[in-house]
Amino acid sequence: GGNACDDDSKISNMLTDKNNIINDIAQEQQSTNASRSSTGAPSSIYREYYHDDFVTGSRFVAQVAAVAHNNNHYPFITLERRLMRREKAWRVVSVVKCTTPTLGGLSYNDFHLAMLVDVETAGRRLLN
Repeated sequence: GGNACDDDSKISNMLTDKNNIINDIAQEQQSTNASRSSTGAPSSIYREYYHDDFVTGSRFVAQVAAVAHNNNHYPFITLERRLMRREKAWRVVSVVKCTTPTLGGLSYNDFHLAMLVDVETAGRRLLN
């Protein structure tokens, strides 16, 4: 038979895990909302890509850089090793963020470049 104290402890741990997940989601939503302009319209679009290792991520960044150069529109590109709280593991993540600083928001070029990056890297994106 189970001990009532053990059951209470399991329930407490499950609630703590649930609260941690809710906090993670809230933080992700805040970072997404941070990319909005003062009018409430999105000021950038971005996508995260996951890689097997840092060198593979670096090759991906070089591929995105070539697409950007060929189209004379340059996104913000980051490559980092990130601790994924839910997975409790490290992942190599690159972020491609398209925006047009001179307009303070999005332009046709941002959507066009994002589409080209998607097409060029379609087989290389890993699902979370």
